[in-house]
Amino acid sequence: MARVQLVEVDRLTAQEREALESGDPDPFGNAELGLCWRDKDRFLAFRDSDGHLAAAAGLVIANAETSPDRVFAVVGIGGVIVAQAHRGQGLARDLVEEALHRAANMGPELAMLFCRRDLVGLYEQLGFDEIAEPVCAEQPGGQVQMPLPAMWRRLYEGAQWPPGHVTLHGLPF
Repeated sequence: MARVQLVEVDRLTAQEREALESGDPDPFGNAELGLCWRDKDRFLAFRDSDGHLAAAAGLVIANAETSPDRVFAVVGIGGVIVAQAHRGQGLARDLVEEALHRAANMGPELAMLFCRRDLVGLYEQLGFDEIAEPVCAEQPGGQVQMPLPAMWRRLYEGAQWPPGHVTLHGLPF
């Protein structure tokens, strides 16, 4: 594997995002869904030996609700991407593991993400469980049931995902 260095950045520049996407018009494989996504508060990334971003993932704190009196914070993980030239080296796994380590210091007891169906197995290997109940999130036209699998993972021993239909406050991540 090429040597990479973990860095934390506030934002990805348009040039960095373009380089990570490698000209792919649908780098996350879900453009046909027409969803809008929440901006992240911070990003973790790997820079290669030339200083270019090899991979990135965003983190954001969001509120979720399973009943009117059960509102809880989650660390949302999203926008996980590996530049084409660096795929197949385990960078996505390493990056998500590091994101989970950082998420454990952000306050909420739970992490959450949305992913394509073909990535569920990868996230299960990283300790995530699929949320069985429907998950709704905001979109510009109102609340929608998310068409992508939603997954969760505890950040602290003993934390549990609460039962029931899930409403994410705001846009998905």
